[in-house]
Amino acid sequence: MSPRAHLWTASALLAAAVLLRAFPFVWWPGTHFDSDQAVVGLMAKHIGEGRAWPLFYYGQHYMLGVEAYLAAPVMWVAGPTVTALKAPLVLVNITAVLVLLRLLVRDARLPPWAALVAALPLALPSAVMAARTTEANGGNVEPWLYVLLLWGLRERPFAFGTLLGAAMLHREFTAYGAAALLVMDALAWPGGAAWRTYAAARLQHWAIAGVAWVATRAIASSLQPFASAFGPGTRGDDPALLLAAVDTIGGRLCFAPETWTARATLLVTDHLPRIVGGVGAPIRDYGVLSGVFSGQPGLGIWVAALTGAGLASGAWHWWTHRAALRSGPRPHLGGYLVLVGLISTAVYGFATCSDIRVETLRYNLLGVMIPVGALTMAMQTWPQPAVRAGFGAAVALWCALNTSDVVALTREYHRARQPEDQRQAVADALVARGIVSAQAPFRTAYHVTFLAQERVRVAATDVSRIHAYTVEVGRALGPTIADGACPGGEPLPSGQFLCRHAQTDADNR
Repeated sequence: MSPRAHLWTASALLAAAVLLRAFPFVWWPGTHFDSDQAVVGLMAKHIGEGRAWPLFYYGQHYMLGVEAYLAAPVMWVAGPTVTALKAPLVLVNITAVLVLLRLLVRDARLPPWAALVAALPLALPSAVMAARTTEANGGNVEPWLYVLLLWGLRERPFAFGTLLGAAMLHREFTAYGAAALLVMDALAWPGGAAWRTYAAARLQHWAIAGVAWVATRAIASSLQPFASAFGPGTRGDDPALLLAAVDTIGGRLCFAPETWTARATLLVTDHLPRIVGGVGAPIRDYGVLSGVFSGQPGLGIWVAALTGAGLASGAWHWWTHRAALRSGPRPHLGGYLVLVGLISTAVYGFATCSDIRVETLRYNLLGVMIPVGALTMAMQTWPQPAVRAGFGAAVALWCALNTSDVVALTREYHRARQPEDQRQAVADALVARGIVSAQAPFRTAYHVTFLAQERVRVAATDVSRIHAYTVEVGRALGPTIADGACPGGEPLPSGQFLCRHAQTDADNR
C-alpha cells in the first residue's frame, strides 16, 4: 500500500473515531443541552430566517457568532433542532483531527500510522471532553483547530496575523498558539553574530502579523454597530444595549500568589486527570443527562507516565541531536503542542479568576495538547517498529477506556432508558396551554424557547440575551416560570410552577 493510501486510511479511521464519540451528544437532543447552547441555536434560527445578523454571541462584545452561522444553513434545511445545531461541530472536530494528522505527517515527518497514534487522544478523548467539544456554547472545540492552523501559517505573517485576530475574537484561548510560537522563537535564538539577522527577521515577521491582527480587529469594530447585538431588531450601537452588554474578558484575569499552592494541587490531582478520563464520576456531573459513570480511576497515572515518557524522549533526542536541530530547518511540532497545552494550563491554573472546577473545565480544553505533543516527540525519537507499537498499544488502551464511557452512554439511550428531558416537557406544556410569552431564569428561558422553536418565547429574568422577548413579555404581562410554588400556580413537569402575573408580583414581594 502506498504512503498516500496509508494516509487516507488513517484519515478515515480518525474521522470514524470522531463520529463514534460525538454520536450520542449530537443524535439525542436531551443528552447535553442548556440555555447557553440554546442562545447559539436561536442565533442560527434568526440568521436563517433573515431576522438578525449578529457579529458576536447575543449580549456580548466578544465570542464571534461562528457556530451560529455554521448552523444556520443546516437549520434552514433540517429545521431548528439540537442535532442540526451540533452537526457542524462534528465537522469542526473532524477537521481539527485531520489537520493534526496532516501536520504530523508533513512537519513531524511521521509515517501515517505513527501519526495516527499521536492524534488518537484528540479523536477519542475522555467522555467529558467529547461532551464539551460538541457543546454549541460559542467556541469550545474551535481553538483546537485554530492553534493547528496557526502552526501551519507560522511562516506567512500576514495570513497568520489575520487568522489570529479573527480567532481571538471568536475565542481568546487561541492566543496561546501565538504565545507558544514566541517562546519557540526565543528558544531558537542563535549565538554569535547571527543573532542580529535572526532578531531582524523575527521582528519583521511579528510586526507584519501585528498589523494584520490590528486590521482584523478594526474591521470587526467597524461592523459591530450594524450587527444584531441582542437579537432581532437591535443594533450594536444602541446606548441602552451597550450599557447592558456583558464584556468580561479583562475581568477574568487574576493574580493571587497566595492561592497558587492550592490551585496547583487541584490541577495535578483533579483537573488534569479529569480531562484525560482519570477521575471517576457520574457523567451527570458534567451536565450530561445520563446515569452512566464516567472515568477510570488511575488512568491519570497511566497518561502521566505516557506523557512523561514522551517528554523524556523529546529531551533526549534534542540533547543528542542539538547541533543538527539548531542549524536545520526541521520544525518542532511536538514541542509547539506541548507549549500550547502548558500555557493554557498555566493561565487557567494561576492567572484566571474562575475556580478550578467541573463547570470551568472548558477553559482548558487545550490542555489535552500536552500528551498529544509528548506522543509526537516519542514517535519522532523512536523509529523502531517495536517501540512505536508499544506506545501505540498504550495509547489504544487509554482511548479504548475513554470510548467505553461513550459506548455505555449510547447503549443507555439506544435502549430507550434515557432520563426524561424535562425542559422539552416544559416547552410542550406551555405550547399546549397556548402560552406564547413568559419569563424565567436564564437557565430555563432560552433552553425552553429553542426546544419550543419559538412558539413560546421566554425572556430571562436575570441575564437577558434577546431584547425582543423582554419587551414582549412586559407588554403581554406573560406568566413566570418559577422554581418555587406560588398561590394558584400550575405545576410543570420540571418541578417548577407557572405563576400568572399577579401571582408573580406578590411572590416577588
